Amino acid sequence: MYELPLWNAERARPYYLWRMMRPFLEKHSYKRILDFGGGAGDLCIELSSRGYEIDYYDISKPLHQFVEWRFSRRSNSRVRMYDDIIKIDNTYDVIVSFDVLEHLKDMPTTLDTLSRKVRKGGSFIFSGAFSGGSLHLEENEKYNDFKTIDSLLAAKGFRFAKRFAQFYFYKKIRQH
Repeated sequence: MYELPLWNAERARPYYLWRMMRPFLEKHSYKRILDFGGGAGDLCIELSSRGYEIDYYDISKPLHQFVEWRFSRRSNSRVRMYDDIIKIDNTYDVIVSFDVLEHLKDMPTTLDTLSRKVRKGGSFIFSGAFSGGSLHLEENEKYNDFKTIDSLLAAKGFRFAKRFAQFYFYKKIRQH
């Protein structure tokens, strides 16, 4: 848990993610973002500093407490935090989820929940390495095939928009 900020800082990952998403976010005038599985909160800090309205969610209670402490130490942090995805009644322009989906038990149900939280015309941006042995859930290895993950997201009302390296951009075309 405490190594995540160092790992992100060493690789300038939050800045890289913002630079990678920036053209897409600006093209669609997206401002309201949920970081689903936000880890140590580094991306939230980066996006908040750039003027985005950002909400944080992660399932880990100790990590949530650590991130709450990190955000409290920054006077410019305006990140809203959630510890229960069901209780979030907001809808978002974008939900981002990087290196999270492959760790989820019953990923289709989670995607149902996330889909309801993306407004029509909004987007879902994610990355995932759905293979990897013991690091990722074996039940999610089937999503390592693009056709399978694309079909699952299409059933949730999303359409593939673009890909950049291992990052996928989907647009919400209908409520499901």
